[in-house]
Amino acid sequence: MIYQKNPNHSDQMIYMEARKYTIATMQHIVFNEWLPSFLGETLPEYHGYDPMIDPQINDLFEILSNAYLYTLISPSVFKLSTECSKNFRYSILRTCNTYFDPINYLVRDGFEKILIGLLLQSSQRDDHFIVEDILHYAKGIGADFTRQNLVAILLQYSRDFQQPDYLTVRKTIGLDSNITYGSFRQLLRSQWSYSMRINHRLEIILSKLYQNIQNIDLIVGALLENNGKQPGSMIKYFFLEQFLRLRNGDRFYFENQFDSYQIKMIKSIKFSDIIKSITQVNDELIQSDAFKLPNEDQNRISEKCFESLRKLIRIY
Repeated sequence: MIYQKNPNHSDQMIYMEARKYTIATMQHIVFNEWLPSFLGETLPEYHGYDPMIDPQINDLFEILSNAYLYTLISPSVFKLSTECSKNFRYSILRTCNTYFDPINYLVRDGFEKILIGLLLQSSQRDDHFIVEDILHYAKGIGADFTRQNLVAILLQYSRDFQQPDYLTVRKTIGLDSNITYGSFRQLLRSQWSYSMRINHRLEIILSKLYQNIQNIDLIVGALLENNGKQPGSMIKYFFLEQFLRLRNGDRFYFENQFDSYQIKMIKSIKFSDIIKSITQVNDELIQSDAFKLPNEDQNRISEKCFESLRKLIRIY
């Protein structure tokens, strides 16, 4: 398309123009499709590049996003047939066998089959649990330990950065500007949505681990805010704040580079369109919103495929 419109362009000019469109499409999908689906909120309207904004990655965002995203990983991934039939042909890849050596499985087992499995499978709930497949199988450092506990690594990483405690961060970002917590019980009742029985157990465990409420690790407090349906207020704050700076502080962001017609064209592209255009997967298997599970309403796959998927879900 670029060559047809610009037949006098050199190979290098065509490549650079295609690269520009590719980056723009990625930006649009991440900021305007994935992020709202992921957090349930959209960024404020874009008003142009602001040279006073620093787009660098915040240390707190890096630490919290790492810990939070690990909680969403499932213990297994379906590898599904790329063609829809009465019964899906499938196999299962265990995360403990594949997560730390993914390339061999992608090359040997077929990227498209794994992609379909990911499109039709939900992530883990928004909570504070990390599945055992990666919790106890994180690669150790050197020859000292072949495997280490992932949470221990994350906590040590946070402490190596000398990050402040959980309550200090909440106050700094304005979540607790007028609140002072006097006890673990008060904090549990106001910030963490659990039953009385679980709250009581958490109070005992946290009191034993930290003694003082001001000593709670940032990661521990932030993950306990997750309610099973969406990330807690602190994690959501840092995701929105970071992505807002990444967008507004980038002079190469696509809405600052293209004219209104080109922007409209780029915004019409969805991640599902990309999948359909670059893979051999049957279009019947790909829902319109690739970041959400298919359903019988607006985010449909074909009826035949949906019924096959239902059977598979009943089994697992």
